[in-house]
Amino acid sequence: MKKSMEINMIRINAAADDVLIQGKVSRGMLSYEGSLIIGLSELNRLINLLQKMNPNNEISALFESEELPFGTAYKLDAQCLNYNTVSITELNSFTTNRRICA
Repeated sequence: MKKSMEINMIRINAAADDVLIQGKVSRGMLSYEGSLIIGLSELNRLINLLQKMNPNNEISALFESEELPFGTAYKLDAQCLNYNTVSITELNSFTTNRRICA
């Protein structure tokens, strides 16, 4: 069975090197809310993947910025995309150093 994640939100803290991906993880009939942390260097690969799946949207233009006391944060509400479900295998291939949180 293929494990996938329906991405709801991507959060980037400009002061850190981590990107938080929040969404619904599914495998067969089982699904749960979860998150995955990837490095900032892998963000481009994720944006390219989402762009390929949603050619009518400019993914990088959908990010909104927010000024915080420690710097700028960016977020993308991926629920507005027509296709926001990706294989966990594709997400895991971005980096060998990853943290999965549930």
